[in-house]
Amino acid sequence: MRKASGFVALTLCFSIGYDAWSHRTVDQFSFVQVGQGDCAIFREQGTVVIVDTGPRQGSFDAGRRLVWPALRELGIDRIDCLVLSHPDMDHIGGLASIAQRVRIDRVVVSEVFRYHPVIQSELRAAGFFGNRVQYIDENSRLSFGGLKVSLYPAPLDSKSDNDRSLLTVIETHDKAIALTGDASQEIERYWIQQGVTKCQVIKAGHHGSDLSLSSDWLNYHQPETVVFSCGRNNPFGHPAPEAIERAVGSNVLRTDWDGTITFWSTGSKSERSTAEESSPLTKFFNR
Repeated sequence: MRKASGFVALTLCFSIGYDAWSHRTVDQFSFVQVGQGDCAIFREQGTVVIVDTGPRQGSFDAGRRLVWPALRELGIDRIDCLVLSHPDMDHIGGLASIAQRVRIDRVVVSEVFRYHPVIQSELRAAGFFGNRVQYIDENSRLSFGGLKVSLYPAPLDSKSDNDRSLLTVIETHDKAIALTGDASQEIERYWIQQGVTKCQVIKAGHHGSDLSLSSDWLNYHQPETVVFSCGRNNPFGHPAPEAIERAVGSNVLRTDWDGTITFWSTGSKSERSTAEESSPLTKFFNR
């Protein structure tokens, strides 16, 4: 079931003659097609926040091959804040390559990973030491220009790195977007108890694993759109049919089918395009 199809057809009329990637002054946010991994770029009023950096595996580095070209097409040479959800390489593998090419003012990581060997190795490789890394040990709210960033750590007794993921909620002038890393349904319920901001757009946890994106999480937010960030024909079967079924009632979008998914502001509301509709990088993203 591809519930997104009607929405794609509806939004196509807004993207004719409009290049969402090269229109360099527009406020927008994008879920970048990085294969089996995560990377989201947010820009508003000249401020840029990124959540995760895509995977690195063998000779493939999404930071160099996919995220950097996306940033370059957007004319971005400075990132105000880069959030790393947790230490899995499909989320943080592109960090060093991005840092070599774009100035990054601040990296944000959950306090539980302060001494994690993998994430510390990647931070060192990218040149981040001392006060250039901000560790979050309690619910926090940061402001970067027109973007408000709310950060919610997982419970301290969480057993796995996935369940220690840092929840990031980005508020633009007209939408709130939730990114949960690879957290499970149990952690989603914990965050509901924390009273997180209700969001119109949700990135499904753990690429649409059947252990994430609970009915409770969806009922709490009542999102307009659910985005699955996953690789085409990935060996994990993401997104799981059960997760897709739970998302029925929202616009369902998938980076493996739709390419990079971009929402842009028209001043009073947001419209959406996919890589297939507007990006000159479509052929690159879909390799």
